[in-house]
Amino acid sequence: MSGAPFSLFDASRDLLVASVGGVIVGWGVATVAKWLYRAIDDSQISITISFLSTFVAYLLAERIHGSGIVAVVVFGLIIGRWDHHLPVRVRVEGAAIWRQVTALLNGLVFVLIGLQLPGILDGIRGQSITEVSLYGMLVSCAVVVIRILWNAIVPRVMRPFTRGTYQPLSWQETTVVGWASMRCVIFLATALALPLRTDHGTPLRQRDLVIFLAFTVILSTLLLQGLTLPALIRFLGITEDDDEGRIRSKARLVAVRGALRRLDGVEVDASLDDEVQDIRRHYEVRERFYENEFYGRPDADVLYRNHAISSLRADLIDAESAALVRLRDDEYINDRTLREIRRDLDLERLRLGDRSSLPPA
Repeated sequence: MSGAPFSLFDASRDLLVASVGGVIVGWGVATVAKWLYRAIDDSQISITISFLSTFVAYLLAERIHGSGIVAVVVFGLIIGRWDHHLPVRVRVEGAAIWRQVTALLNGLVFVLIGLQLPGILDGIRGQSITEVSLYGMLVSCAVVVIRILWNAIVPRVMRPFTRGTYQPLSWQETTVVGWASMRCVIFLATALALPLRTDHGTPLRQRDLVIFLAFTVILSTLLLQGLTLPALIRFLGITEDDDEGRIRSKARLVAVRGALRRLDGVEVDASLDDEVQDIRRHYEVRERFYENEFYGRPDADVLYRNHAISSLRADLIDAESAALVRLRDDEYINDRTLREIRRDLDLERLRLGDRSSLPPA
């Protein structure tokens, strides 16, 4: 930033360069990361790469005067679409770690607000409180309006590129989505990314005001929009829609049928016929369950079997875990062996989830 008078042409050019540069860097880092994922067969190293890659993408994009935020977003989108190529262990462990990191970062937002706010208030001390408050309300309202317009217009424009699977939202749903779109971390990160000084070494004017307005939008989002969201949903008459549940049931049904087709084409030794039939029955029960769930015709017998078998399996897993603990207490196995074996049991136990609604697996 040079501190020169504002020019719409120069600002548009800089925005274009920053955006394109961020996209190119994000794509490049994602390409290198995918190569590393293929070459490394270790979950801890792969997860470490996923962390470091985000910093590399950000810093490299900023180095070439691109947008570090855009680079990280592009990197995440590419890896997110490609992650089915990752080993199962990397996906499971990585998802758990990233959920924890996301929760910590969301909490860090409020720590940053507390640390930055006193200095920001000192920076805008010379301005009228009424004027600054008015700016905050106007920016907050503009953000909400832009969210609503974005959700109303952009999905319809992109619909021809979605293979016709997208169904436009009603104006009530669009209003709720726009009102509920809370992205405090990104908003604050964008504001804090503003440099302290211009290219000439002078302090960047109105930086404190911009960050204060970001704080205002965050507080407005969390307090006003967050507290009024249930009332808005009731006022607009929005009810629970089971379309998402039907979509999940259809996806699981298609997956199960894909497994059955694969099983039909697999040639196995005749001595394994009994085991193959057990596997087939297992998938056929799941197929029946998801088919009934998709068409909204729950089968009482299947539901009972699911609950009974899942409850039995959960009890058996708990018994296995208790037996392992006794072996550790008797010093037959050490803590490391206990953790390794119990991790597999925990994953299987976690997979059962709500035992009253899942098919036996």
